[in-house]
Amino acid sequence: MAAKPIPARCSMVYVDAQCTGKLDLMWHAYRATVESLPRRHLRRGFWGTVSAFMTDSRARNGAMVNQLEEIRRSAADLRRQFSDVPMVTPAELQSWSQSRAAQIVLIDVREPEEQMISMLPGAVKASDFRLEDYRPEAILVAYCTIGYRSAMLARQWRRCQREVFSLDGGILAWCHAGLPITEREQPTMWVHVYSADWSLLPPGFAATW
Repeated sequence: MAAKPIPARCSMVYVDAQCTGKLDLMWHAYRATVESLPRRHLRRGFWGTVSAFMTDSRARNGAMVNQLEEIRRSAADLRRQFSDVPMVTPAELQSWSQSRAAQIVLIDVREPEEQMISMLPGAVKASDFRLEDYRPEAILVAYCTIGYRSAMLARQWRRCQREVFSLDGGILAWCHAGLPITEREQPTMWVHVYSADWSLLPPGFAATW
């Protein structure tokens, strides 16, 4: 079975500018690219259509296997498409947090509508991120729903000679790994999954788009 097409296969937007330590111009370039992404789900209203897994445990377990397979196929497609971008899995990231002394900075590159529903614990919005706020040895990890937007931004930031990892499988893989998400620093089970095509959360989570 072929994997779902990665959303927003739009052309990259580049900014001819010298890197001065701030990544503002690169962020604006990324935003200009994102503005061309489909917004069908937003036309339904802020909350969009709510989806939750309310079936019996057998159906939920079967659904989770299929969802994991879909996420893995899509993540593999992204690794091939962005072979120049370093990736890190949720499990690897957790291992790093326990074994490395360097600060790990999670950067949420999704849209404000998505960030308002939930974020990874301690993550900073890409629009608020300032490189000079962090030590040179800090490990930067960008994430989105599945990994396309974060890999796209990580590739752009490499032009500033700063390595940024992309979270392999995005917030979907994070949830399947059983890791927490928060809304305003409080635990939540709600996730904005970008569109109905990416409603691939494990049982116990609720999706909106």
